[in-house]
Amino acid sequence: MMFGDNYSHVCLDRKGFVSWIQLIDPNTIAEKLRESFIIYQEMVFDYLYVAAEENNLIGKLNKKLQEMKQDYSRIVPR
Repeated sequence: MMFGDNYSHVCLDRKGFVSWIQLIDPNTIAEKLRESFIIYQEMVFDYLYVAAEENNLIGKLNKKLQEMKQDYSRIVPR
């Protein structure tokens, strides 16, 4: 009852979704939908790539912040 209806739904985590969307061959999509599907695939990959890059940057910035806090605590007496 994930969506409040009585229909079956398949749910994938992020990794599963990426694997699934990547495996779809655009040539198997109806010709009138193919171009839109290719654009959709590109948008999904761009979104996930940017999210991964942002997470990496946040991790680096957090590490730097922790180092600066340690340096500050050594310099400034309490």
